[in-house]
Formats: sequence, structure tokens, C-alpha cells
Amino acid sequence: MRLRWKISVAVGVVAAIAATLALLPRLIDVEAYKPAMIEAVRAATGRELVIDGPMKLSVFPVPGIGAGRVHFSNAVGAQGAQMIDVRWVAVTPSWWALLQGRIEVGTLTLYRPTIALETDANGKPNWQFDPGGGSTQAAGAPSKGMHLAIGRLAIVNGTITYRNPRNEKTIAAEEVNATASVTSFQGPFEIDGRATVNGIPLKLAASVGEATAKGHAAELSLEVSSGKLDFKGTLDAVTPEGTARGHLSVETGLLSDFVDAVWSALGGTAPDFDTSGAGRFSFEGDVVVSAAQIAANTFDMRMGQDAATGSLVLGLAPSRSLSGRLSLSRLDIDKWLAILERPIDFAPAAVKAAVAGAPKPATSPWSEMDADLTIDVAEATYRRDAIRDLSLVLDIKKGVASLPRFKARLPGDMTIDVDTASGRFGLVGYHLRQTLGWLEVDMSGVSRALLQTLKIDGKVASARGSLQITDGRFALDGTSGTIGGTVFLKMPLAATLHAEMDRFDLDSYLPKPEATTANAVSGAPDPNAAKIGLKLKVGSLDFRGQTLKDVQGDATLQGNLMQLAGFKIADVVGARLGLHGTVQDFGSVPKFDLGFDIAASDADRLLDYVRLPRFLNGKIGPLTASGAVAGTFSAVTVRDVAMNFLDAESRVSGTLTFTQPIAYDFQSFFLHTKDAGPLVSVASGRAMSGVGYIRATGSLKGTADKASFNGELRARGSRMNGRLDATLDAHLKIVADLKIPGVLKVDRWLGIDPKSIAHVAPVEGNPAPTPSPTTQQPIDLTALRAFDAKLTLEAETMTLASLEIGHASIDAVLSNGVTTLSKLTGDFYGGAVAFAGKIDASGPALSIDLAGDLRGMALDQFLRATMGKNTLTSSGFSIAIEGKVDATGLHITGQGLSSQDIRNALSGAGTVSGYLHPVVVEGSTAFAHFAASVGGIFSSGLAFDAQVLKSFIDRENPTSGQMTLSAGGLAIQDQKVSGANNAVANINGRASFADDTIDTTVTLQSGDDRYVTIVKGSLTSPDLSTTRGATR
Repeated sequence: MRLRWKISVAVGVVAAIAATLALLPRLIDVEAYKPAMIEAVRAATGRELVIDGPMKLSVFPVPGIGAGRVHFSNAVGAQGAQMIDVRWVAVTPSWWALLQGRIEVGTLTLYRPTIALETDANGKPNWQFDPGGGSTQAAGAPSKGMHLAIGRLAIVNGTITYRNPRNEKTIAAEEVNATASVTSFQGPFEIDGRATVNGIPLKLAASVGEATAKGHAAELSLEVSSGKLDFKGTLDAVTPEGTARGHLSVETGLLSDFVDAVWSALGGTAPDFDTSGAGRFSFEGDVVVSAAQIAANTFDMRMGQDAATGSLVLGLAPSRSLSGRLSLSRLDIDKWLAILERPIDFAPAAVKAAVAGAPKPATSPWSEMDADLTIDVAEATYRRDAIRDLSLVLDIKKGVASLPRFKARLPGDMTIDVDTASGRFGLVGYHLRQTLGWLEVDMSGVSRALLQTLKIDGKVASARGSLQITDGRFALDGTSGTIGGTVFLKMPLAATLHAEMDRFDLDSYLPKPEATTANAVSGAPDPNAAKIGLKLKVGSLDFRGQTLKDVQGDATLQGNLMQLAGFKIADVVGARLGLHGTVQDFGSVPKFDLGFDIAASDADRLLDYVRLPRFLNGKIGPLTASGAVAGTFSAVTVRDVAMNFLDAESRVSGTLTFTQPIAYDFQSFFLHTKDAGPLVSVASGRAMSGVGYIRATGSLKGTADKASFNGELRARGSRMNGRLDATLDAHLKIVADLKIPGVLKVDRWLGIDPKSIAHVAPVEGNPAPTPSPTTQQPIDLTALRAFDAKLTLEAETMTLASLEIGHASIDAVLSNGVTTLSKLTGDFYGGAVAFAGKIDASGPALSIDLAGDLRGMALDQFLRATMGKNTLTSSGFSIAIEGKVDATGLHITGQGLSSQDIRNALSGAGTVSGYLHPVVVEGSTAFAHFAASVGGIFSSGLAFDAQVLKSFIDRENPTSGQMTLSAGGLAIQDQKVSGANNAVANINGRASFADDTIDTTVTLQSGDDRYVTIVKGSLTSPDLSTTRGATR
């Protein structure tokens, strides 16, 4: 009973106390404290506190005071009116402080607060207050008013924003649920919570302890959806200049996703940073971070399957430096090169815009960085194959690298060992082809028995940014030589080397055409590929079955591209050769673009050697050439190739196809020579002289057997346009279709004109035709025997000796020296000519056999062209001979060794008909008739003149008769001319071409009168004698 009574008493006491506590909120008016609280806040902050809702005192479950709809004003000039808006504020006292007689808030809880943080234009934050009242009391003085200390702050489902007026950016944290205990921002303080910051859900826990001799104990944990960061260590000071030491642990999915999340949460624009494909990232190690350096000691870092351990120190001040040691079990270099090729830029847009307009510094501060690194990699993947046992020591001073040690085993079991401390280096590869394939140098066209072994050894010394190689020797598939040069320590790797060999068999290493594969690499070289400059000197180079002497080259190799700065051969089958340009895919299907110059003493031997077409019937001899050629061993394009050979100069541009037969298509072709004799001799296989000037401009295409020219041809004073097709066999065959806008002088083509012996160049324009005299110079018929031809020709004017044919058209076939003329037509002194026949040059003498007609020939034009005038002068007056005649049924033959021989041997006959029209051109016709009539009383000559004036002058007088050619002259037989008053004149006589004389009798009958006039003497001034008699 006693125990039960004690329990009952205890319960009663507790119940009484509980009842008393339950009644306290009703008994105590907390609203009475509201003005004092508002005043205390104003005194402490200089800001206004507004409590719109009621204040309540609660006892259960935890005693405390609450207030609804609380507002805390913002700083003057801030963007918003309120800094803090809270739906409900709950304050729980600190019981320990109360027991000590102090009023201290144990926990201040803000339910659904909206807190707006910002800085003004001067950088002053709105959470920096201007206190009043008690805030200015002296140290140790009694408190004035109400002063509250807050032990712990809790935010439930709040929103916090921060606006930076300098960049107008706002950081917004929503759904904030956090607790904080901040004794001082210099420590100790703790923050723990979660929120969605700028759309990034994150969890943050941070604590900084109070200052001790070892600094502030510090912990930080940051977690986002893509990873987590943990740090535990110390801070020597809670300032940006302080040093942090401790253990850092990072676990992420993609490192770039983690960085993007943190960067975005801090208000930055997502940076250009992408590590996709690298795999998960982790870091575990001790770190030291300060303004002077960033150090990671005994760390273990992994990304995907790549793992690294070691220690690194990145010095930031007073100068940048990097030192340490890295050990990697595996490194995927291909992956990292792909990642590093992506843009990496953390700068905000505003910074980029500012930097874009700023002048760029001459050098980057990183270019002056010092480094001392030792790196060991068990296996590195590069170019999709493994480099094993990679070990290097890298030393950089002021941005200039040196390589004290480098060892590696490359694909193809090629080992490299560089040790500058001992001054030796070595390279040994027993599967060189595999190593070259790894470097994407395609050597598939080279015999698989070659490019197997390579050994190099020599002395090495480390220099500023490079390795210097001296006294080196190499052996390639057993061929040895010396080597030296410089390897530059930069990316991509570069080197300038020089090598010498006594002899090298290039034939064995040339790609075989049948080795062409679809896998042949082409295109621009990889910019990250090593660039090797090589100066080569070979005493004897075996190529295409010949030995090339004294070969010197200056080339740069990068991947499958070879750039030739200069390549010279002192003796290639008696010629000197120089090359420069590029060769792509030189180990598989070479594609070249080369400039060249050649000086050959024996062009035929050189053309045979390079397998180009040449003349079949003769030798070219010396030749010089220069230009450019681009293509493959199957086909090339030639550009501006200039050649000099056989006293001729030529320029061509076009294509060459090395099929069977070899074909060429030169869209631009030029040939010029003052004497084409040597050129035609070599083309035809027969000695030629006196061919004269030739200039051809146009296009030329064909093969070794056929050629076709289209364009302008100038030769022997004639300018021709059209097409020439030639069959280039033992006996040249030509098909020509030409148009001559000027004069075609047949004399010059037949060698009759003495000028043709000289180098006759065509004049510009269309010169007037001039007669070509005959000579005793033998006609050179070798040209007509040297080739066969089919000729279609149209000439504005064609001349032969003193004869002229306008708008001439010729169709002829030349075979074995015999020209069969199927058509020769044109205008002939106001009329028309049509001839056909043969010109035979197959024998020692030239023979002519022509038949045709002349119709409508104007006598005045004919006489002026052949005799120089068409007038006769007598008794003080001059008569011009005009009229038109036809010469039909003409058949002309002749033969001779010279033009004079042919002229003197011409024979033939024809019928002449038409009319004569004499006209008095000087003096009066009436007076002349009167004078001649009066004079005729005393003179038979004047009587003849009077009868001519009376019967034939100023009228068209019909004529008909026969003409014959023989013994070098023209004979007229029974040429009858009918005049007025039944007057008839009969002409019989002969004109000699040999001595330009005439012996002709003119018999005139008119009524009972009969006159006989004999014209005899020189054609230009003959003697006339007349007798008079009665008609019988």
C-alpha cells in the first residue's frame, strides 16, 4: 500500500505540473513581447521586422514560441522590399542557457521561408547589417534591450535566391531543407541539407571547426545525381587565400556530367566539356590546395579502364611548374585524344566576349612552365594497338622540353631506348611492316619480303627542346647507311634527319600496280602524325633496271604524304633530273604532283627509260624540258611543260594515260621552229631540208601510233586553221582538213619559190599575193615522198607562179609521192577554174598531168596579173584590153627537176572562146579615129590602127580559137575575133615563157582592105609592123 501511495502521489504531482504547463499558453500573453522583439531586431540589424500573424506559446511537445507571417525588410536600394518572408517562425529556447540565466534560442525554425540574397553595385551584400542600439555597446557593458543568440537554424521547404547585379544572374535554391549552426563564419559552423539549385538536385554537408594549433578541422560532402565528392582535413584559415589539406574522394559517373552539375548549380553556363566514352571516374588521395600550388599525393585515379597512381604537384606561384611521378597499368591514348579534340571551355559568355576584344598576349604563361615528370605505363593503346613498357622522364625548363630517358616497345616488336645520360640510343624492329601499318603508312604495294627489319643505333644528346642524333648507323633489310639529325620534342612529333647510302635498290621497294588494294589510305595526312624531314644522299640508286648516279633528296614525310623540297639525280641514262612537289600514298598507290626539269643528251634513251612515246623513224638527240606533272603511274596531268628539241620549242598541257598503247590528250599545244627540217626528218625517217618555219597552236591528242592536231598551223608563209590526223608508222600518213584565210603559195610548198629555201615566217593579216619567179633551183621532192596524205583544203587565195586562184578548194590524195587531185576549183581572174589530175613526185623529177576548164576569165585581170598591164599604146592613144574568155578542154602536162624545167616542158591544148572588149583609156576616140584615118593615107600602120578603132574599139567582139602549150610557150592558133562592119581579125602566134618574148601575126580583113600586123619582141614592149593589101 505504501508503494502504491507513493506512485499515486508522484502521478498527481506530474499531472498537476502538466496541467499547469498546459494552462501557461492561456495564462501568458506573448503578444506583449512583440514590440520588444521588433525593437531588438531593429537595434541589431537596422532593419524592420513585421509580424503580421499571431504569436503563440506552446509547451508540448517542445516548449517554444511561434509567430506567423513574418517579414524582414531588405537593405536600402535592394531590388525587393523584403529580404525574408516566412509563413511561420518557431523558436525553441536553449534550456542549458536558461539554467545559466541567459536567453538563447536553441533552434530557430523557418517554415516555407523565401529569402532573397543580393549584392549591390558596390559588392555590398544585403545580409551585412547596420546595427543600432545595443549593437554599439562597449565590451563588458550591460546589455540594452533584448539580445538573442541563435544556436541552430532550421529551414523547412524554403526558397533562397541570390542575385549578382554585375552579371544579372540569379542562383535559385528551391525545396531547401537544411540545418545550420553558425557560431562564426570563421568557425565553428556546420551546414547540412539538400535543395534543388538552378534545377540541380544536390545534397551538401560542410563543417568547419574552431581554430586550433593545427588549424580548423574541416569536412565537405557534396552529392549530385552524377557523383559525390568528400573531403576531410584541415584549413589553416577560413579565407580564399587559405590552404586546405586532407583526403579527397570523388566518385562520379561521367566526370563531365558531375562538372556540369556543379558548375550549373554555382550559376555558371554549362561549360564546353565532354568526357563521354571515358567511363566512370574516381579519385582517392591526399591533396593540398593553396594559392601557390595544387598537390595530389599517393593518389589512385581511375577513368573507365584507365588507372593511375602516383603523386603530382602543380605549382602556380611564383611560376607555373609540374612535377611528380605517374604509374599507369593501362592508358587508352586514342580515347583521350578523341576527348581532348572536343572543345574545352569553362569561361562564361561575358568573359569570352571581353577576352575576344582584348589583345592576345604574345605568349601563354603556360609556355614558360617547368616540369619534371616520370611516367611509367605498362600498356598504352594508341592507333588501335598496344605500346608496352613505356617509360619516360620529361624535363621542361621555361617551356622547352628535354627527354633524359625514353623506352618503349611499339607494335611490331619495335623497341626504342633513349638514354641521354649515357649518350646512346637504339631502335630495333623485326616486324617493320607491322609497325608502319600501325602508323598508317600504307606499304601494301611493296613486296612482303621487304620492309621487315630496321636497326638504328648511335649517339644522342639532349638539347633545348630536342634530341640531337650523331654518328648513327642504320640497316634496312640488310642495306646499311649512316644517319643523324634532330628529333624535336613537341606534338606532333617532328624530326629533321639526314641519311647516306652507297647503294639502294629502289626497284625492289617500288609499289607493284597489281598490289593496289581498296584499303589504300588517301587524303590529307593526320595532323597529329609525326612529321619527319629527311635529307637523303645515295651514291647509286637502282631503278627500272638502270643505275642512277649521285641521288640527293630533301623530303618531309608525314603519314602517307611525302613532300619533296628538292630531289636531284646527276645521271639518269645520261640526263640530269630535278623534282619538287608531293607524293601521296607513296607506299601503295602513289599519287604525285611534281614539278620537274630535265636536261638530256639522248632524249630517245630517256623516253624509252620512262616508257613514254617517241618518234619511230629517227632520233631526237638532246632535249631540255621543265613543267609539272600530277597523277599516278596509270595516268597523269601535265601542266605548262616546256620542251626544246630538234631546233624546236614546244609547250603542252593536258593528260597522259599509261595504258597500252600510251595515250595523250594535250588540250593546250604549242610548237615553234624556224626550220622544221630536223623535226620532219625524225618523224618521217627521211632526211629533210628547207622545210622552213612552222608554228602550231591548238590541241594535240593521240597515242604512239596516231596523233590528231586541231588548231592553227603556220608554215611557208601560210596561216592555216583546221585538223590534222596522222598515223605514225614507218611511213607517215596524214589526213588534213584545213582552211587558209590568207594566201597559199604553192610555189613555196613545192620548193619553187627561192624564198622557201630561207626560213619563211608568215606575216600577220592577209598579204596581197606576189608572183614567184621560176628558177633553176632543183625542187626538193623528199617531203612529198616522206608521207601519204588525204587533203581537204580551202584557201582564200592560192598562187602558183604568176597565176592566182581565189576561194580555192582542193581535194587530193597523196600516196607514195603521187598526188591525185580530184578537185581544184576556185575563182580565176573574174571567172572560175575547175581542174583535176595528178602531180607525181615519186621519181627524180616532178611531173604534172592536169585537165579542166577555165570559164569567164576577165582578160584585163589576167593580163595585169601575168604581164603587169592590159594596155597598148599607139599614135598618141592607149587601149585597154578587156573582155571575158573561156578555155575549155584543157589538158596540161609537164615534167622537170626545177620550176624552169617544168615551165619549159609544159604541153597541152584547149579551146578558147568568149569576147574581147578594147577600150580607149588615154586620148579621144574620135580624134584618134580621125588622126589614124588621115595618117592611114600615108602609113599602113596608121591605116591598121584606124580600122581597129573603127571595127573593134568600145564593143564586145566575139572570139574563138585554139591554144597549145609546148616547148616553154603558149601558141594561139586561128584565134578569130569578129568586129563591126564584118571586120574579122585572125591571130596566130606564140609567146615564150622562157625568154618572155612574143611572135604573133594578126590578120585583119574589113571589106576590100586587108592588114597584116606582126607583133614581135619582148612581151613588155614588142615591135609592130603592118602591111596593107587588097582582099583577094
